[in-house]
Amino acid sequence: MLKLTAQQLADVMAAGRNLPRSQRDAFLKAVAEELKGKEIGDGAVHLAAVRAARKVEIEAWSRRGPPAIDGTGTVPIATAK
Repeated sequence: MLKLTAQQLADVMAAGRNLPRSQRDAFLKAVAEELKGKEIGDGAVHLAAVRAARKVEIEAWSRRGPPAIDGTGTVPIATAK
């Protein structure tokens, strides 16, 4: 179990704030994995949280592809005229 200060917990929550709720469990597990075997300091927690958020975003992106510009969930196809 990780023991974080209030400020460290706030940093972790801020880093994961923009992730969809469905990705937050994976995010918190990734933060814990990033911190495994490291000295828990403010800088290490911040860096681990940022790296974990990026990792979860990249994994989600690679599973579903880039978001559609028009918001329909499909990627528009350009057609030649």
